[in-house]
Amino acid sequence: MVGARIDDCSLWQSVRLEADAVRRVGGDSECPGWEEALAAARWEKAPGGPWPERPLELWNRAVAYEGVWEAAAGVALARLVAVAAGVRMVWEGPLSVLFSAAWEALFPVGASRLRVALAGPGVGEPDADVLVVPVHPRSGAVWRPSGSVPVVPLAAGAWAHLALPGGPELAVVSGRVPEEVLRGEVSVEMLSCRRSRPDREVFLDVLARLPQVREPGVRAVYDRVRGEWGLF
Repeated sequence: MVGARIDDCSLWQSVRLEADAVRRVGGDSECPGWEEALAAARWEKAPGGPWPERPLELWNRAVAYEGVWEAAAGVALARLVAVAAGVRMVWEGPLSVLFSAAWEALFPVGASRLRVALAGPGVGEPDADVLVVPVHPRSGAVWRPSGSVPVVPLAAGAWAHLALPGGPELAVVSGRVPEEVLRGEVSVEMLSCRRSRPDREVFLDVLARLPQVREPGVRAVYDRVRGEWGLF
């Protein structure tokens, strides 16, 4: 036994190796820099367009592609809740499409407001209360601003699609699909017309592992989402 693989239709695929059972042989010795890595990891298309009338195999691939966006949004939403549960958010740019509907479902009222914006390589550090930053696709490191503003990590492909020039027209998608699928059978016209929403199971799984879940306000959110299907 050298590790384990999660490969289920309802879970984010993952491979985890036992550190003492494996060793690296060959391959690239240096990790690419932020800008190079983000450009390579970027997801090219966002969900949108009519329901496809295509063979079932291609339809399943389209749904899977939308699912990676929903998984990434679920991870980031859980960390946003841990940072500012119960606070109204002001979303900058395309972040509104990704998070606003879910946040309003969780927190329909709130006195104070926090501004949330994208930050990272090539974008800088905008004046905001919470920054959504990329995770390096190779090293797993989270990009850090120079100040002490709270950060929320977002999968590299999703962040790059939202933040880099030539990005989305205020529409969005998380994990990475093979290039031949993105550039071949699955086109934007084949994807669901539904807005990508955070994956409920991924959201609960991540939030349950954050230390803030012990706080009453965050725990109340966890219990509510767990008890209500289709909340966001």
